[in-house]
Amino acid sequence: MTAPFTPLHAQSDGSLLRGCIGPRDLVRAAAELGHTAIALTDRDSMAHAVTFYQAALDEGVRPILGFEVDRPELSAVLLAADREGFANICALSTRIQLEPGCRADQALLQSASGLFALTDHALTLQHLRALPPGRLAIRMRAGRSCTGLAEHAVRLARDAHLPLVATGEELFLEAGQREVRQALAAVREKRMLATVSLDVEAPAHARLLSPAEGAREFDAWPEALDEAARIAGECRVELSLGRPIFPDAPLPPGADAIEYLRGLCEPGVNERYSPSSRPAARARLRHELSQIHSMGFTPYFLLVADIMAFARRSHIPSVGRGSGASSLVAYSLGITNVDPILHRLHFERFLHPERPDCPDLDIDLCWKRRDEVIDHVLATYGSDRAAMIGTHAAFGFRSAFREVVKLFGLSQREADKLGSRLPRELPPEARGLDALTAIAPHAPARAVNWREPALRRSLELSMRLEGRLHHPGLHPGGVVIGDRALTRYLGLQRSSKGVIATQCEMRAVEALGLVKMDLLGNRAVTEIGDTLASLPPEVREIARRAPDLDAPTVALLREGRAMSCFQLESPAMRHLLRQMRPADLEDTIAAVALIRPGAAGSGMKDVYLKRRRGLEPVADYHPWLREVLGPTHGLLLYEEDVMMVAATMLGQSAAEGDLLRRAISGAESEVERASMGEVFVKRCVRRGVEPAAAARIWDALARFASYAFCRAHAAGYGVLAWHTAYLKAHHPAEFYCAVFNNHQGMFPRWVHIEEARRG
Repeated sequence: MTAPFTPLHAQSDGSLLRGCIGPRDLVRAAAELGHTAIALTDRDSMAHAVTFYQAALDEGVRPILGFEVDRPELSAVLLAADREGFANICALSTRIQLEPGCRADQALLQSASGLFALTDHALTLQHLRALPPGRLAIRMRAGRSCTGLAEHAVRLARDAHLPLVATGEELFLEAGQREVRQALAAVREKRMLATVSLDVEAPAHARLLSPAEGAREFDAWPEALDEAARIAGECRVELSLGRPIFPDAPLPPGADAIEYLRGLCEPGVNERYSPSSRPAARARLRHELSQIHSMGFTPYFLLVADIMAFARRSHIPSVGRGSGASSLVAYSLGITNVDPILHRLHFERFLHPERPDCPDLDIDLCWKRRDEVIDHVLATYGSDRAAMIGTHAAFGFRSAFREVVKLFGLSQREADKLGSRLPRELPPEARGLDALTAIAPHAPARAVNWREPALRRSLELSMRLEGRLHHPGLHPGGVVIGDRALTRYLGLQRSSKGVIATQCEMRAVEALGLVKMDLLGNRAVTEIGDTLASLPPEVREIARRAPDLDAPTVALLREGRAMSCFQLESPAMRHLLRQMRPADLEDTIAAVALIRPGAAGSGMKDVYLKRRRGLEPVADYHPWLREVLGPTHGLLLYEEDVMMVAATMLGQSAAEGDLLRRAISGAESEVERASMGEVFVKRCVRRGVEPAAAARIWDALARFASYAFCRAHAAGYGVLAWHTAYLKAHHPAEFYCAVFNNHQGMFPRWVHIEEARRG
């Protein structure tokens, strides 16, 4: 019995300016057609490999990871049989991207283990005859029986004594995407659309065929279908996703990692805490180190500590932020400057055994010297094990139109003028509509007669192009570090700036478990550093610490004079500060959380202000929650509030409370959320809580879980904001000199100049 047809040459939009299918759409279509396996073989790119792999597993389709090379010396489809083969494809794609002059055939033969090579080019065949038996085959494409190419493939296979393999040629999913591929070719080659052959760029047969359709295409060559099934059956790459992969920790010879980390932390505890506070700090330090060690994350903290130590040695202003502010280990190492004990930050929001994903310690650096830190990381771990993280820039509706309309002969000036009348992106409800109906609600578009044939067709093509990848980009500060050569896990490329970066984007890097860090430039960090550097030594240390209770700073904030202060200068925030009348740093942290769209849109901000000013009573959900919600006037303002309310009411640990918080926020339907609520209420009742009270608490959790803001994030931003306000209040001349030298914000420079003049 002849084997069913398996698609072995599908391409996605990872084949830049060629592919017109998203990887998830490709897999979904394959599953709907009844395929049990499908290969992704993008041209010169492994950008979508991980996304495709995840999508295929989600759809119950076996992913085959591949790669297409089309160069004079090597034109072939390569498929990975195993993990080693996948690594070799990643390495080959990297060499092709980074070494334009490399001989792809020679590079392949040097690292060919675990690979199948399928070709219909005689020259490529000559170069690859050294491949192991069974790993080289002659490909036969669908729809070629009447062109003579099928006979060519048969003759090539016969003369070389190699098997034929049915590969198909999956370039689009439905007929409407043929014109998209034609347009992409015109954009890529800078040609008029009319000069690009539709039959060459998107032949009618080159769509994703069903198993039955594919079998009919190759019914004259059943042996080709059998060979395809054999190869597909042997291609069983398994990627280990979600398990953190750490590089070796920077340790002195013979040192034990966790004891070395403990030794780095203890001086920080002694420095940052008074003698009366140290016992509690040391107890928490022991708890955190135990968790870090048991989860295997010690190397990560040592890595971040080493980077921050380099920044300090180099006098580069820097500070950690994000949920890592919940860690006393991070605070004692000088990675963060937020006291987690003082600000009631729970370590479990950052890290706990029930949530084994890699911790996330982002670093804000002086924007002018950030590259020095990145260079240090690349030099320390080597260009083969460290790289920047790439991004994928996709067509927006407007940007697609500006490209497409030029294919009909319009100038760049005309394209820009017409494009400015269109929305940047189409709303979700516009999907499926015809182009004129889709843009009708956008008022600026009504001034143009879009019914002119070239314009209307451009709009239609732009709708189909929207969301497809256009070109690679570079994450502003994302760095990935591997335990070995990164090409073991992913492909690399050179960005337009000359920087080596990953072909895949951040989410794929995270899924692979590789250590990812955001080393971001932050002008506020630079402004603070420059201000401190310009102060006399006798006042610099006080200004560096910016006391949490400071009358001039409080007065400045209460009056809304926060222009030029980090996170505090927007009109909405200055209005909020006047309403709140903050008394200390803690209130500044609350303001950072309240100004978020979720808190404002849900009505939480207004309720908070009324309760703070005594205009509305504080809701007493249950006596057990008075300590948890007292500081926020009975509101679930922070994610940590949601976490601790859940833990307190259910008698659970903070880690278990965090899991419930994540589950509530991630619920995909009201039915799912309601089911959680029933379980919550029943468990509370079993602990002696009145059913009505338990229901009220669940209602609050369900309503505010998606609006709450991470307190650790707010604290990190709040401390920076307070520091800039302190410097403005006490050292305005030095502060404004730093602001002018590093200006960037929502207001032009002259506004800050006027603010400085007002004092």
